[in-house]
Amino acid sequence: MTSRYLIMRTVAIILLIALIFVVQWSVGWKQLIVPWFTISPGVLVPAFLLVFLSQVVRALRVQLLFKQDLGWALGGLFKVSAWHTAVNNLFPFRSGELSFPLLMQQRYGFPLLQSGVGLLYLRLLDLHCLCCVALVAFTVVQKSLVLILMFLVVLLCLPLLVRGRPLLAEIARRARPDSFVAKFFRQLLAMPLSFSVLAQIYGLTVLVWGIKLVAFLLVMQVFIQVEWGAMVLAIIAGDLSSVLPVHGVAGAGSYEAAMLLILKPLGVNFESALQSAVNIHLFLLGSSILIAILARCLPNSEKPL
Repeated sequence: MTSRYLIMRTVAIILLIALIFVVQWSVGWKQLIVPWFTISPGVLVPAFLLVFLSQVVRALRVQLLFKQDLGWALGGLFKVSAWHTAVNNLFPFRSGELSFPLLMQQRYGFPLLQSGVGLLYLRLLDLHCLCCVALVAFTVVQKSLVLILMFLVVLLCLPLLVRGRPLLAEIARRARPDSFVAKFFRQLLAMPLSFSVLAQIYGLTVLVWGIKLVAFLLVMQVFIQVEWGAMVLAIIAGDLSSVLPVHGVAGAGSYEAAMLLILKPLGVNFESALQSAVNIHLFLLGSSILIAILARCLPNSEKPL
């Protein structure tokens, strides 16, 4: 066990303990969870169903990406996607991403590199989509024409994933044939990079995040009353906090800090922002774990997960 790993584990535990004490000192855990006992099923049930639906769309996106190798395997891919999401939410530094190629290898015999490159391809689309949504939300909050121009510039970057194919081919050609770089770029070139397939996968990406954001907005508005643009920015910040070098146990502490960094400058008082951030994080963890359990209980038509 390396000293770096021990330091990361120590920091993660410290963040968790700090969150527990800060919540108790500023809000109180009893006060924080009270809204869960009064929240209407008309809010919580639709929110959970929307998160569940977003997971189905995620599986459909993977199905479309690997349809040449998989055929129709949406049921199995839903299980993979549900477990991948749950593990990703629980493990720090996006290390849970490793579960996707491992699960794809276990269930379908996919080479780790093939599914890993496919996941990277999807994550690039996720990042592009989130940047666009964040710029739109920030424009709503700040009402700036400059941000609208930035949104258009970011949006126009998407076709580069297709136009960059010759460059990828040249890199693969110049690298040593047996090197990891050559194998990586050859696998990337094997991805469906045509405009038509990219448009379909990106459309599903927008749908995934649109459904998920609506679900989280439904829950978040129970705990805090701010304009939707601010809530969207806070939710995105919390989601992206998992890539930070400092990360708490299951995101505890770091997720809330990322949301607070958005909400506090927008004039939300500390207690309300913290209560909202902690409860949204609890909803994220609870829904992803429950969906993973439900996926595990689904009948198997393929190999067991």
